Amino acid sequence: MRVNKELVPRILRDMNDGVLALDQSGRIIYMNPQSRDLLQLTEDALGKTYAEVFFGEHQGKENDSFHQMVLDAVYGKEETHYRTTVFKDKNNQKRYLQVTSSFLKSDDTKDACGVVMLMSDVTETEVLRKKRYDASIVFSCVTACVCTYLLLLAILEFLKIHVPTKALTQVINGMVCVAGVIIYKKTDFSVDELGLKIKDYKGTFTLSVGISAALVALMATVKLILLNGNSGFFAEGTPFWNWNIGWYSWTSYVFTSVLQEFLARSMVYGSIRKMFDGKNGTMVAVILSSLLFGAVHIAHGFMYMAAAMILLGALGGLYEKQRNIWGVALIHYVLGQAGCCLGFLA
Repeated sequence: MRVNKELVPRILRDMNDGVLALDQSGRIIYMNPQSRDLLQLTEDALGKTYAEVFFGEHQGKENDSFHQMVLDAVYGKEETHYRTTVFKDKNNQKRYLQVTSSFLKSDDTKDACGVVMLMSDVTETEVLRKKRYDASIVFSCVTACVCTYLLLLAILEFLKIHVPTKALTQVINGMVCVAGVIIYKKTDFSVDELGLKIKDYKGTFTLSVGISAALVALMATVKLILLNGNSGFFAEGTPFWNWNIGWYSWTSYVFTSVLQEFLARSMVYGSIRKMFDGKNGTMVAVILSSLLFGAVHIAHGFMYMAAAMILLGALGGLYEKQRNIWGVALIHYVLGQAGCCLGFLA
């Protein structure tokens, strides 16, 4: 008997899970060191009511589920409650706790005289599960966008209906907007994780402007070479640089470049990086996002599609460094408009 009396407190003290016991009035009658760490309790919490200890400093809505779990356990009719819930401590650190509660029975009457709660910290598991769930939502949206777009192209070709590529571009833009709303509503991706937040404005745009200028100069050099070596590549009388590509092109392509980079980087690249945590995750994300991005440009022809894939892959390292879409979107816009002005793109 003496061994048992010494063993039980040691088990409760040394176990990895937190143990918290309350009587029928909600007063804390026992807590082991692990429960104090998980809930940030102090020794003087013993003997106080649950409301006195928690509701003064843990009134945030984040803990409503946890508090309701305790109330259900104390006043509920069921003998056992089992739930994974969120608890946010005084330092604003959010934990996921797997909580199991059951009634304490009186030795004499066998009636319930309190409740004991067993708490396990499953934060790492829940965070990983949530990340993969969010990534699956994003990837499902991307797949739906691309497949719907390709199906639309196939239907138009079957019916022999010609639709301008500019109109098709706006169709995919609309799909991306709808997918963006779904992602915002259904996932916990932050603005930073979606690549919409700029941390270093100077570093982002100075580098992007320099890269854009260098690539435009390269495109102009290529055109000079083609004009000298293959005069039939461009239509006769075509100006070397044509500013008159239309106001619609100049304005609409701003939104197109941003939305397409959001599709490629925030949605495709970001979700793949969350699903592939290994050392080759970046390479897999770049390759798959480039392939999907190329598929979006299939209506513009093979050369255009191939160029889009190469551009996205080449700028993958820049996006990985800057972690926002705005720098690469600027390069995307400049190259697209320069390609039109130089006559490479229709």
